[in-house]
Amino acid sequence: MTDDLRRPLKRRSAWMRALARRPDPLHATAAVAVVAALGGVVWLAQLPPPTPTGQSVQVAIEQTPDPITTGSNDAPEADAPVDASGDDLTTLDPGDAIAAIDFDELPQTADDPGSLAEQEAALIGAASVSLAAAPVKSVMETGPHGPLPRIGKDGRKPWTVYARPIHKEVLAGSAPKIALVLGGMGLSPDLTEKAIRDLPGEISLAFAPYAEGAQRMVNRARAEGHEVLLQVPMEPFGYPGLNPGPRTLLSSATPQENLDNLAWLMGRFAGYAGVVNYMGARLAGNRDAVSPIMEEMARRGLVFVDEGLASRTPIAEVASAAGLPLRSATTVIDADPDPQAIARALAELEAAARADGIAIATGTGLAPTIEAVTAWIRQARERGIVLVPVTAAFRPRSG
Repeated sequence: MTDDLRRPLKRRSAWMRALARRPDPLHATAAVAVVAALGGVVWLAQLPPPTPTGQSVQVAIEQTPDPITTGSNDAPEADAPVDASGDDLTTLDPGDAIAAIDFDELPQTADDPGSLAEQEAALIGAASVSLAAAPVKSVMETGPHGPLPRIGKDGRKPWTVYARPIHKEVLAGSAPKIALVLGGMGLSPDLTEKAIRDLPGEISLAFAPYAEGAQRMVNRARAEGHEVLLQVPMEPFGYPGLNPGPRTLLSSATPQENLDNLAWLMGRFAGYAGVVNYMGARLAGNRDAVSPIMEEMARRGLVFVDEGLASRTPIAEVASAAGLPLRSATTVIDADPDPQAIARALAELEAAARADGIAIATGTGLAPTIEAVTAWIRQARERGIVLVPVTAAFRPRSG
């Protein structure tokens, strides 16, 4: 029976179909009447239009066809790789979507030395910055569990390709700068959308590797100007009672086991400029266990944002030996999720930025944090604070 249902119906010849549909007398009479009526319509249509003898009214009827909905109307789960070559980026208009640009590498034209500065100002001065969808194929390779970042053949690193652009004069300026990273993105689609929609693009967003449809949300965030990081779960003290999640990198695992788990974590989506740890004090304290992990991240052209590990572990030294750029967060703004506590943490963050020139903070993408940060931003800008993407902390601040 199953085979019979799957088999296409046998086609009959036109002659056999005609025989099968021989009309009875009543149907034949009706058919003759229809043919005669159609012939009359054709004859009348060929006559010249009559000359109007009185007033006539013409009514225009606007017909708007219903949209046709097919399966192809849905956005794909992951966008196809794009090739964002540096040469193409120099010709964009201010309103166009742009990938991350290292402005120092943009070529000046010999006949117009001022064109580069004007172009930089136009790009950064645009009402909004939209980052190109990921993955960018020139800095991507296929891994055992999904797409992996890699250094391009031209030497470009994923962290510079996927970073949000920032004008070099902003970096060199004396205004206090704050880079804020909110994590846990993707676990709640509603909260993720709230963060993407309500927060300015200068706020960096860190996505968990366990999110369903992560690539779609990552590209949605990038379209709104947010640069993206990958949260990597690392072994804390108290593991496994305190468990960051599946594929956690462990101090007791072999280097190959950790590297395979890291490949799985990194292969969940593309478009991240770097990694931020989720927990990890125990792993970070084990040089032998954490060194291969730092070396792999460096080999893939990423940066590492340390959420509170460097003050308690040798991870900064390990990252430096591996050639992995690392910057440490000053504070976690919502370690105490009370709105007043978050406000105090943000005030301390401002003080750190004024003292050091730039300060990094992390937090979670929960509603109270998003709302507190949104309210703080308006006031902080009035006090002269400049928001920058977290990759700004990895760029030179002078000339």
